Amino acid sequence: MEKLYELKAHAPDKEQWVLDYPTHNYPMQVRLKQLAVLVKVFVAELAELSLRQSLEAVLAGDFISDRNLQPYMRILAYMYSVMLSKSVAESIDLGEIDNFLLSLILNSGL
Repeated sequence: MEKLYELKAHAPDKEQWVLDYPTHNYPMQVRLKQLAVLVKVFVAELAELSLRQSLEAVLAGDFISDRNLQPYMRILAYMYSVMLSKSVAESIDLGEIDNFLLSLILNSGL
């Protein structure tokens, strides 16, 4: 998000948010390429859109509400069960949660 806000500050005109513009501005090109990769990695469902459209969707936050939650249901269920099993005074063991998430990722391909 920080890189996206930097882009918005340096280039408020969204027409400039394309990989072939401006060719004379190397730092802008690097920033745009970095953002293109980050969108593909972290918001894969937006990868089919143009770079400008995907960055606008990230800024609007719509991709979060439109995201299919099915792949995350086991994680959400686990987090809910951990919250229910702990009293307010007890601290939640982050190592336990890390281990669960790591095993889930390794075993299910998330």
